[in-house]
Amino acid sequence: MSFKVFISYATKDTAFAELVKLKIKELLPHHNIEATEVFDVRSNLAVGADIRRSIKSAIEEASTVVVVSSEGSDLSPWVNYEVGLADALGKELVFVEPKGATDSELHRRFIESARIIKVENG
Repeated sequence: MSFKVFISYATKDTAFAELVKLKIKELLPHHNIEATEVFDVRSNLAVGADIRRSIKSAIEEASTVVVVSSEGSDLSPWVNYEVGLADALGKELVFVEPKGATDSELHRRFIESARIIKVENG
């Protein structure tokens, strides 16, 4: 069985997002899974593909949407689109942010319905 995760993050958070991808099984231990597929728009989107359609399809297929929570994610139209779509589709939302970071606006907006995970940055 494969577990599909969509990861959403602002471009300025790419380095932290890569760390999150490496730790995905550790961060989502409640899932008894053999393999995890992580969809990352920046590395999984085919050149020339319809971006909105590809994102929608990937989120529909995902069990969980992991959001790298930051000031950058608050300002990113794409992250806001992806989070809103995931919420509308009833997907599990997991916000991941560095320990000690200020809570993002997205984090605060979804605090009642999402899981929040703090991770050492490094």
